[in-house]
Amino acid sequence: MKVLIVGSSKLPVPAVKGGAVPNLIEEIIRQNEIEKKIDLYCISLFDEKAVEESEKYRSTEFIWAKTPAWAKFFDRFNYLILKKVFHVERLLSLAYVWQIYTLGKFIGRVLKKNDFDRVIFENSVPVLLAMKSRKNAKKYDGKYYLHMHAVPRHYYGNMKQMRNVKKLITVSDYVSKAITGDPKLKMDISRTVVMRNCIDHEMFYPHDRSAAEEVRQILNIPEDKKIVMFVGRICADKGINELVNAFEKINRDDTVLVIVGANFYKSGIVSPFEEQLKERMKNIKDKVIFTGYVDYPDIPRYYAAADVMVMPSIWDDPAPITILEAMACGKALITTDSGGIPEYVGEDNCIVVRRDGNTVDKIAEKLDMLLDNPEEIQRLGKRAAVQMSKYNRQYYYKQLIDILR
Repeated sequence: MKVLIVGSSKLPVPAVKGGAVPNLIEEIIRQNEIEKKIDLYCISLFDEKAVEESEKYRSTEFIWAKTPAWAKFFDRFNYLILKKVFHVERLLSLAYVWQIYTLGKFIGRVLKKNDFDRVIFENSVPVLLAMKSRKNAKKYDGKYYLHMHAVPRHYYGNMKQMRNVKKLITVSDYVSKAITGDPKLKMDISRTVVMRNCIDHEMFYPHDRSAAEEVRQILNIPEDKKIVMFVGRICADKGINELVNAFEKINRDDTVLVIVGANFYKSGIVSPFEEQLKERMKNIKDKVIFTGYVDYPDIPRYYAAADVMVMPSIWDDPAPITILEAMACGKALITTDSGGIPEYVGEDNCIVVRRDGNTVDKIAEKLDMLLDNPEEIQRLGKRAAVQMSKYNRQYYYKQLIDILR
């Protein structure tokens, strides 16, 4: 079976610049190296480091899409105007408009030139425009899938192409219900299938003390300080404001808050929210450390250094990979009952607080309790690691093969 995976519209595969979707695609590629159940092709945005990294995968043929210089120029221009003049908060898609457009056109040409048995579009509704050109809609009728890792805010004129997929693959029941619940789309939930995310257990597992000590040295955190940590994108949706408010509320001199991440991985995009957050936190700057973007292979060491992880999404988070990673590393976690999170974390494997008017107070209460209770931290960490053990690469690959067959 000849299968094409259309990679991320913003980041390359292999995941040399981070990103949940590129990393999950790479998990499929890695497992196919072992099982070889499909003839695998992958369209990726061109990146020199990604090309170099791809050479170790002999069972996948990469098709590189180079973004034209003019598209990069206009995207950068749009980003600066939207940020500096219009103070737009949501810059991610708007900062890649021309890159996504040219990628869609490139995909259309690849589909026309080749004959694939299955085509999987990964988490990008805009690039479905590839199905509108060169008679691709007819050629790939009943052969293309859309794998959604989130609920799309817009359909970009591709509503018909989205309805006509062989299957809408989603990362959680929440995403399936949210998408098919849109009366404009008119898609029955029977057209969807859930494919649970996975994590790389060769990277994410309970590390020994040496990894934690290394990070403490890098960040200059003394041994007598406890570490509360957030890992993820720096945006309002991820609950950073709520975490900071809760951290200020507990007002502990024995604890440091470490915020690991950037607005959008290694893109260099700095949002107004991120700038405002750093400015606001100057009054507690001695207790807070911003690391900025951390290369993905180094992330497990940071988890190892944390005493308590807090990732309190305040939007309907479909299935955040960072939560799975933290739990796989055996970390006590405080999160929220957002979107698909409860589907993954299960019962009594972490602390799940309800999103309501008292969310900050609840986070502060649970955080204070854990910091004073090392036995409970250890108990939750052990349960978390067991819960995440089933979300492995073999399981992820098997789900995909079953769907395609």
